Amino acid sequence: MDKFAFVSRHAPTKEQIALADQAEIELVHVGDRDAFETIPETSDPQYQGIVGVHPMTVIQALKNGKMAGVFENISRPGLDGKPQFTVGRLVVVTLVVDDHLDVAGNLESVRFETREIK
Repeated sequence: MDKFAFVSRHAPTKEQIALADQAEIELVHVGDRDAFETIPETSDPQYQGIVGVHPMTVIQALKNGKMAGVFENISRPGLDGKPQFTVGRLVVVTLVVDDHLDVAGNLESVRFETREIK
């Protein structure tokens, strides 16, 4: 089972834990972070990945060779509605570096692999 830092001001819900379990991921709640600060868990060797809602969390995780996960929110209220969260799926992204030449002789080195857990 892979260990992922769960970056959020709230602990993971039962539904988020269940989806993570399906993906063989253990979520470790590490609290919230500023959307633009460096997140130390992205370089911590005890975590194989990071799950968060801030784009910088995902970018930093991928930059540091970690898997990155995002939970989809399927409960988006209207502009005046109270914020709420209902998990739809978990998407896990891995940045894969494959140093090889394409058919035109150009170096292709980066691609993304994604897994969706519903």
